[in-house]
Amino acid sequence: MRTNSEFGLRMTCIAIVLTVSWLGGCHGAGSSQPSQTSGRTNGTTPAQSDAELEARIKHLESLSPGQGSLMSGVAYHFGSLWFAIDHENWPLADFYLHECRESMEQAVEAMPVRKLSTGEELNIRGIAEALDNTQFAAIESAIAGKEKDRAVAAYRDTIIVCHSCHRAAEKPFLRVQIPDRPPSPSIDFKPMQLE
Repeated sequence: MRTNSEFGLRMTCIAIVLTVSWLGGCHGAGSSQPSQTSGRTNGTTPAQSDAELEARIKHLESLSPGQGSLMSGVAYHFGSLWFAIDHENWPLADFYLHECRESMEQAVEAMPVRKLSTGEELNIRGIAEALDNTQFAAIESAIAGKEKDRAVAAYRDTIIVCHSCHRAAEKPFLRVQIPDRPPSPSIDFKPMQLE
């Protein structure tokens, strides 16, 4: 069964391939030699062109990052969020929460439904939406109110939800924790001093 996001990714890949093919055709339009990308002017049949297009699509799909790679972005931003909250740097905390949400959205698009070893399907999109509407919303509210204790509590609650999702996805070994050091040493988490 093909999901909407798989269909969307497939359509994006088709659009890219068609654009590249069209640009190649335009580039060769002024030359006396037939275009190698137009399909029908170089002696290939429509079936060969379709097979070539399908191969190009599969190749482009293989270049897309998987959910694990995209979740690394979530982990980076979520870890940074902790230090922004800890230093009560509310603009930075708001930024990292936004980045967490955006990275999570991308990871869900990569695999909105996970097939489990039992054959059942796990609705990752539903879990992510619930996380966004509850724990992330609580963190957002605490950041807006500049309430460190509430933000810390909501952050800890989010970790519990992360563990639940990882267990449900048959990845119990992915145990999120409160970080003991920032993901990037180049970020200064202290609030900016007004000059």
